[in-house]
Amino acid sequence: MGRLLICGRKKLQEKVQTLLAEHQRADQERTLSSAAVQRAEQDKVQVQMQRLEKQVARIEKCLAENEPKRGKRGKELQSNVTDNDSAKMQTAHGVIQGYHGQALVDAKHQVILHAAAFGNGQDYGHVAPMREGAKANGQAIGLPEEYFEGKILSADSNYHSAANLTTCVQEKLDASIPDTHFRQRDPRFATQERHKPHPKEQFTFEDFTDDKEHDDYVCPNDKVLKLEARRHKIGNNLYRRYEADAADCYVCPLREKCLQNPEKLF
Repeated sequence: MGRLLICGRKKLQEKVQTLLAEHQRADQERTLSSAAVQRAEQDKVQVQMQRLEKQVARIEKCLAENEPKRGKRGKELQSNVTDNDSAKMQTAHGVIQGYHGQALVDAKHQVILHAAAFGNGQDYGHVAPMREGAKANGQAIGLPEEYFEGKILSADSNYHSAANLTTCVQEKLDASIPDTHFRQRDPRFATQERHKPHPKEQFTFEDFTDDKEHDDYVCPNDKVLKLEARRHKIGNNLYRRYEADAADCYVCPLREKCLQNPEKLF
């Protein structure tokens, strides 16, 4: 958060300086303007500067009161000056700034054991805190610490992760948390075939001819792919990158076997 907010503060401060420069330049250019017009322009600039300075002050206050927010990989996340515990989340209604509500329910008695709101939209990261919250609530009403041992915990595939399954084993929970590909493997699903990938036949590297003399490649339709980059990095590996002429690909009768998404490229 520190770096992102400092960047935002810097931009606002630059806007203030820009407004001052424009005001000074306007004063020099309007030597023949009336005093009333000049005062109106000055008031307008002053209002703009005050608004920007308030925004800078809010960022300064947020920087002083909050530590940077980090994702699971340590990358800094975007913070919100108004409510720094909230987060941007993808929903059926688009991206919103808000919270993700969770509830752990006793299915037999229809009692909520624990409920919480998280500033993170990823379900798999909420299993551990929800489990700990339910245990704390149970102990608060006199249940023993081992009360949840042997109980069945069921959740949908959004909660699946190796860490969650390991924790459930350690806590002696009978967990039923399917992974995201379970429909592809279970023949009991009538729609199983719908969830299976159906790779289409495509050309491989061996189908392209290496023209070493010109440092080019020739595709199965006898069109030339020219060298576009000698050092093309993908992950930690470096490759030579060759490209075909888009016009050739557009009319090529073989492009379905050559391009993964032939319709999206044109």
